[in-house]
Amino acid sequence: MKRFIILLIFATISVSNIYATHNRAGQIIYRHISGYSYEIEIWTYTYTKSSADRDSLDLNLGDGSTMVLPRIRKTTLPNFYYENVYRGRHTFPGPGTFILVAEDPNRNEGVLNIPNSVNVMFALTSVLQINPFLGHNDAPILYTKPIDKAAVGQVFTHNPGAYDPDGDSLSFKMDTCRYDNGAKIPGFSLPPSTNSIYVNPTTGDLIWDTPTQVGVYNVAMRIEEWRDGVIISNVIRDIQIEVEETDNQPPVIAPVENLCVVAGDFIQFDVHASDPDNDFVFLEATGAPFFVDVSPATFPDSIPAIGSVTGTFKWQTVCEHISNAVYNVTFKATDDNPEVNLTDYQTMEIKIIGPAVQFTSIENSNTHVILKWDKSTCPNATGYKIYRRNQTENFVIGDCQTGIPDEWEYDFIKEIVDPNTNFYVNSHVTPGFNYCYRIVVIYNDDIEGQPSEKECIEIVEGVPILTLSSVLETDISNGEIQVKWINPINFDTIAYQGPYRYLLEISHDLYGLNYSNPIIYDGISVNSYNDLNINTTHNPTCYRLTLQYMDTILNDFKNIGYPAIAASPYLRIKSANRRNDLYIDENVPWDNTKYIIYRLNETTGIFDSIGISQSKHYRDDNLINLKEYCYKVKTIGFYSADSLADLEIINYSQINCATPLDTIPPCCPIFTVESECDLYRNVIKWNMPVDSCYDGLAEIQLFYSSRQFDGNPEQIATLTTADTTFFHYPDITLAGCYSFSAIDSAGNQALCETVQCIDICSYYELPNIFTPNADNVNDLYHPYPYKFVESIDMKIYNRWGDLVYETTDPDINWNGKNINGNLVPEGVYYYICDVYEERLTGLEARNISGFIHIYYQKDQNRP
Repeated sequence: MKRFIILLIFATISVSNIYATHNRAGQIIYRHISGYSYEIEIWTYTYTKSSADRDSLDLNLGDGSTMVLPRIRKTTLPNFYYENVYRGRHTFPGPGTFILVAEDPNRNEGVLNIPNSVNVMFALTSVLQINPFLGHNDAPILYTKPIDKAAVGQVFTHNPGAYDPDGDSLSFKMDTCRYDNGAKIPGFSLPPSTNSIYVNPTTGDLIWDTPTQVGVYNVAMRIEEWRDGVIISNVIRDIQIEVEETDNQPPVIAPVENLCVVAGDFIQFDVHASDPDNDFVFLEATGAPFFVDVSPATFPDSIPAIGSVTGTFKWQTVCEHISNAVYNVTFKATDDNPEVNLTDYQTMEIKIIGPAVQFTSIENSNTHVILKWDKSTCPNATGYKIYRRNQTENFVIGDCQTGIPDEWEYDFIKEIVDPNTNFYVNSHVTPGFNYCYRIVVIYNDDIEGQPSEKECIEIVEGVPILTLSSVLETDISNGEIQVKWINPINFDTIAYQGPYRYLLEISHDLYGLNYSNPIIYDGISVNSYNDLNINTTHNPTCYRLTLQYMDTILNDFKNIGYPAIAASPYLRIKSANRRNDLYIDENVPWDNTKYIIYRLNETTGIFDSIGISQSKHYRDDNLINLKEYCYKVKTIGFYSADSLADLEIINYSQINCATPLDTIPPCCPIFTVESECDLYRNVIKWNMPVDSCYDGLAEIQLFYSSRQFDGNPEQIATLTTADTTFFHYPDITLAGCYSFSAIDSAGNQALCETVQCIDICSYYELPNIFTPNADNVNDLYHPYPYKFVESIDMKIYNRWGDLVYETTDPDINWNGKNINGNLVPEGVYYYICDVYEERLTGLEARNISGFIHIYYQKDQNRP
């Protein structure tokens, strides 16, 4: 038998040598074929001296199925590495997130940061997400092999050379190497370093500063794909690094600056690498620009030179390169040293933005603006976005700027979806403004290009310009509003032949929802109107002024341009505790930039200025509750046209009065609940932080319920603000839930949502010694003093499991006799007891169990 066991042990070791000690690095990548079908590849890097070698690998597809991927390529690499590629196709059942896991026993021996690595499963994982809303996806392609060498005491850099064929953004982070079922390896640790080891999240550079110990180490890098601000997949790459003790120093690549260029620009720059030991140094490059379908970049392959080397990067960018993502280019320098080959990496970013188009003309026809521009010459242009601003500006377009930034305060007014269109008519223009326009080309995937230079034009001549709509008198029936305008000049009298007239329409609201009773002025000499005997107290009034001419063919008056519209400013007030909030409603064609607030002085009877606001809101605080305050507002505005620059437009609102009143509930106190089990009470403590929301707090109501989720708690106390602690002695249980209601001096009540429950006390305990010897001391078995117990279900057994006593009485009162009425023998007895107590959820059974030791005096005779 012993011989058989020894043989079995030896057989196990032999099998282990065959199937282990060979996996060193790798990753899983995939490519979309069609529909839900994907081509998946497993890349592994194995030890050439191991006898383990796989012609195929199993892949768990994350959809409940597995498949066998055959090896399609095996390449011998320096330093005893094989590169193995396994490939297969699979159709997933539908949309979803699928975790791909490949396993192969085992890792190579001697990985210092993976305990007992030779007996640890080698596993690779990637996440594939199929989401119709995000579109199909290919995993990033990694062009740098995940095997590298480092030197003790020298900063080590490695870059995966990642390229995303879909143009998605990539981010990088450290992760943990994986084993069984793709789980993180227990005991895994990052390699020791003098300072740190980390991954640059943008460039993907793995930087180890600096290795401290010779040996083999594995690390994992998570490469995440981002689309529309959402992570759509990830690949976890397993990387092996061999650290050696050497006097060799790695080559150094001179820093390379990031670039941002407009599609169509030609990029050319030199990359320099040198070796401190004057070794042969090889310089190469990889990255997305080399793999684009149209006009790829060039860089000489593996340039060798002694001591230093220079390579020239060249790239003729074209419109097809326009992308929201940056193009990463990684340059790698490797020395040829007889001890060990060391490397250096430099990663740079290239951003390609879409070229702008420029306006060729801008015309004003009094009623609209006509914009024309050169069409985009890019085949991937899909349209244009037109933006407008109501005043001039002198913004400078940044070197890598796309779209219109918010701080420029342009309004988006039109999207044109035909890239062959080269004009737009902006018909919604208001006289008196200097309008500035910019245009942005839209490319595939809604990518915005550079903004155009601005084109500005004044809209002044040809139609009347409203300048006043001001309340002169506030009254329910005898109110008055004055309206004024500037008469038109230089309008087209050939296209619009006289006679002329004004049509003034009135609507007693802010937005002109019900125009009626138009006023007609023949000719264009009148420039004002006083609207009398109206209600200016309860609503604003909107005026629409239209210039008309006689159409002699139709024998009817027709409009010239668009009507000018202006409403009187209307003041609304919302009162609260010791304050009035003033809101100014407006609907005017000019820009109001300042609001002067007036309040009636009761002593002088004059409205005094109390403040200036840049917005349409003003808060007047520190007032006296229940006292009336009256206000009016002066608005100050302007038109942006240069010819009207000196015109200050001033209007007044109606007078409005309001009385501050505290209608806002106070804040709820912050409280805690603790149980003092030995004193049979709960202690509720609370505090009110220094905050205005506690001003005027008058009383606190405390509520209690012995049940959790009870919708009708009982009020147990009314407390003053001087109280901060309350002791509660419940009747049936110490378990309970507490909440507060806070009431201020104005009677506002806050029903506080916070409920705190507590249930930690238990009072039923049993002794373990019992002497039923008729000496009137400890003759009855009963619990220690208890509380809040409704009943029990207790059974006592002897050592053979026979039931000797049972009761439902919480006092127990066992006299030591069994169910037959005889005293039980001296000895140890076992009990099981369900204690029924009131808890938060109601009457609950708490199970306790233990031993009872029964003793008698030596001369005690039992009947």
